Amino acid sequence: PAEAIRRQIAALDFGNYRNPLGAPKLLFGTRMVLVQEATILESRNGAAPGTVIMGGDTPVIATGSNDIRLDRLTD
Repeated sequence: PAEAIRRQIAALDFGNYRNPLGAPKLLFGTRMVLVQEATILESRNGAAPGTVIMGGDTPVIATGSNDIRLDRLTD
């Protein structure tokens, strides 16, 4: 579900402190990026979980519940 994904992304954000656990990552083609924030949208596309619905700077991904937008991506 989108809420579980958002909670995990938030829990792994240690801000300016060293992160001893690791960070959520996403592979865009051959480029690995860190996901620092996510926003749950009101929409529900109905696509299979993990499907990229919209690309660009802030991709939207289908989940088992609502769609989720991945914000604050960095490499």
